[in-house]
This record gives sequence, structure tokens and C-alpha cells, in this order.
Amino acid sequence: MCIDSGGNIVQFNEDHEVLYQAVIKAKVDSAVMSEYGVYVASHNRLVFQAFNKKPKEKVLYECKAGIHLLSISGVYLLVGEASNLHIIDTHKPTEIKTVSHVRKVTSAWVDNENLVIGDEKGVITSYLSEFGEKQGQTVIEHWHVHSVKALYGTPFAMISGGEEGVAVLWHRTASKKDFLPRFGAEIVGISSNE
Repeated sequence: MCIDSGGNIVQFNEDHEVLYQAVIKAKVDSAVMSEYGVYVASHNRLVFQAFNKKPKEKVLYECKAGIHLLSISGVYLLVGEASNLHIIDTHKPTEIKTVSHVRKVTSAWVDNENLVIGDEKGVITSYLSEFGEKQGQTVIEHWHVHSVKALYGTPFAMISGGEEGVAVLWHRTASKKDFLPRFGAEIVGISSNE
């Protein structure tokens, strides 16, 4: 799938045949795709465009500050707005859980039990309970000098990256970290092919 900043969306298959085409009536700052459609951040609005025959936008969320983080982690859509992280279950998009952080949220990863937030000062905070509820254990890790731009995790390990161009592999059960050599530029995304 391709999305340009003018709002043009094209989904195609392995044979380059167009499966879906639509236009969103807003400037696209960032976008992520799920199995049901595409989520688009446009300044202070979060818009959902379903993959169907009759393209129709649905505004899911509007905020005063601009949306600066948009990512998808499993079934959860993560929306960063200043020091707040909004977590939306893509199966129940009207239910939004908000977690407040001490600094601007620059990256995040979530599963059913853990919420991990990377911030503008290079600090990684892991809330080891469902979505950062305060009664759970909190682990703070800091290696990055600049903002953490990308996070990916499993229950046993986590990878972080940022402006330094170094990927850090955090072994969660052994309190150990390994470093992947310097990349040529900042790391802005991390994912797995599994």
C-alpha cells in the first residue's frame, strides 16, 4: 500500500494489480495500515479510511496539540500527542485509553500486558502491567542520548533505536544489553518479519 502526503491511497497485490484506491481530504503527516483500513494522522486529527467499495473517512480523534507519533502494535493503534499516549484497540476504535508520561512520547510499543514508551530525552519506561496502570511494576532504562525513535519488543527482549544510529537489544530477563553496530543514519523504525 502507498499513501502520499496529498491523501492518495493505493493498495495493490504482489502482481501490482490495484485492489483499492481512495483519496483522503487532508494533508497526510503519517499513516499506518491495519487489516481493515488505513489510519491517517493529519495535524490534530486521526482519521480512519476503511478498505471497502465506498470510501468514507471517519474521524476517530481530534486533539489540541498535533499528533507526532502514529504506529500500530498488534491490534493496538498508538497515537502520541505531546506527553500523552493514546491507545486504541482497532477492534473497538471508540474506546481510547490515555497514558500520561513525564516527557514528550517519541515511540511506543504495547502488547496485552506491557506498555513501553520511549521519550525525547532517550529514556525508555516499561510499565509491566496492562497499559501502564500505576499498580504494576515500572522499569526505567536509559542508554540513548537523544530521543528514542523506534521500539520493538517481545516478552523476553526489546530493541530500541534513535538518532545515534545504534540499535540496542535489551535482554529483559537477564538485565543485559547488546549493541548492533552504527547505522549510517538515525533509526526511525524497527519491526520483525515473524
